[in-house]
Amino acid sequence: MRSIALTVILALQSLAFAGLAFSLLVVGSITGAMLDEFFFDGGHRITITMLTLGSVSLVACVAATTAAIAVGAGLGFRGAPHAALWRTIVGVGAIVQVGWIVMVAGSGGDPGIGGRAGWCVALAAGIVAAIWTAMEWRDRASPVTAPPPPVPVG
Repeated sequence: MRSIALTVILALQSLAFAGLAFSLLVVGSITGAMLDEFFFDGGHRITITMLTLGSVSLVACVAATTAAIAVGAGLGFRGAPHAALWRTIVGVGAIVQVGWIVMVAGSGGDPGIGGRAGWCVALAAGIVAAIWTAMEWRDRASPVTAPPPPVPVG
């Protein structure tokens, strides 16, 4: 049950990071050039900053997506093919959760009740996902933990 919920949380976070990356990369390249021309006489400070933040968001999107795949498919247990790689991916997913918590906590949310409720849900999901991802990583790193049994088809 924990793995299913964590996979859903990671998948939704990857969508949020993808939207943020798209926004920063596309809007950053267009408006960043205009703002640079207006404020810095042709410098590229704002454009480079927005493109860098968009790239970081894109990396976080990929990390959350691959961690969701690893958790959802039960990959990374000892003795499985490429176990160390999948364990590392789950560990990176735990690190992404810290970034998610910092990003959401620093945003403050919209002033309305819906914005505050959404902010609380996003922050709670990040905290829960951070704990669960760390537990999934620990389970995969333990030498006595066996992978879960396969789900019967049909």
